[in-house]
Amino acid sequence: MEMTRRKLLQMAMGAGVASGALAARPSRARASSGELVVAMSSDLGHLDPRVEAGVPGWAMFQHIFDGFVWRNERTDPIPCLVTKWEQVSPTTLRWTLRRGVKFHNGEDFTAVSFPPESNT
Repeated sequence: MEMTRRKLLQMAMGAGVASGALAARPSRARASSGELVVAMSSDLGHLDPRVEAGVPGWAMFQHIFDGFVWRNERTDPIPCLVTKWEQVSPTTLRWTLRRGVKFHNGEDFTAVSFPPESNT
């Protein structure tokens, strides 16, 4: 039998799926204990989104940090920390921030214009 690259990838995927399905199956005792166990396929590089470049880190960030907008199943943007937005010029977006949100240190979630708008 000739081993092609496609056949090798199919075999590797099949073995990975089979081993992952077996490993992911919790024991009956663990399943009924109410304990949630979360595992990652590899270690996170950082918990700082400014320097993380790997997929495991970004997968975890989705569970830790809230974004301005999210996407639904059709990839349409939906509000999250921003309740609405409008394009006021070709290079300017105006975001309306959700009220009552606090940062982890207790400070209010606010923003300023950049560059600052002139009042004249």
